[in-house]
Amino acid sequence: MVRVLMLLAHGPGQPEGDLAHRLEAIVALTPQGLLDEAALGEAPWPTRRMLPDGMERQGDIVRTDDGWALRGRAGEDSPHSAIEATLFRPGEYVTLRPPAQDPLVFRIVDVRAE
Repeated sequence: MVRVLMLLAHGPGQPEGDLAHRLEAIVALTPQGLLDEAALGEAPWPTRRMLPDGMERQGDIVRTDDGWALRGRAGEDSPHSAIEATLFRPGEYVTLRPPAQDPLVFRIVDVRAE
């Protein structure tokens, strides 16, 4: 497992991004830097979003019919944000597409063994 740290590169009302808006995920990656579906067990992979106001939001990365998504911890009915990413390596970008909202684009700044 690895810990992936991302900073907001741009999002709604924040075209320049925000270094205080972070997303951290603990995931399994393939040697090529992709999310490793074969390593996804019964438990989803945990995430934590740190917002500029100091609030934190816990979530999970889950597999969906359409790919990967970030789900809040309010339960199975919690809204899912589709995850769009090519590789999980420093310098790459990850886009979260919440339902009926503008996307959030994060830049990966660190990937390290957990």
